[in-house]
Amino acid sequence: MGARDLSFASFNLLNLHLPGKPIYGDTEGWDKDIFAKKVDFTARALTRLGADVIGVQGL
Repeated sequence: MGARDLSFASFNLLNLHLPGKPIYGDTEGWDKDIFAKKVDFTARALTRLGADVIGVQGL
C-alpha cells in the first residue's frame, strides 16, 4: 500500500448557540430559523473541508 497525504482542519463553533438562549447583548437569542441556517452552514463547511481529521473548537 502506498503512502498518501493526511489532511487536518479546525472549525470554531464558539458562537453556535441554541435558539432562545442569550448571546452577548441579545437576551432573546436567535430564533429557530437562524439556528437552523447556522447548523446547515456548519454541515456544508465541514463537508467542503474534506479533511481526514477535523478539530472542533468552542464546545
